Amino acid sequence: QKHLDLKITLPMRGAQLSFNVAMACAIFCHEIAKQRGR
Repeated sequence: QKHLDLKITLPMRGAQLSFNVAMACAIFCHEIAKQRGR
C-alpha cells in the first residue's frame, strides 16, 4: 500500500463480495453523479 496515491473504499451492506475495478468505478461514478444531482 505504500505505492498507492489514493485509496478509496466502497461501503457495502449484506454479503461482503468484492467487485472488479470496472464495477467499482461504475458505482463510484454513479454515486458522484447522484450527489451532484444529475
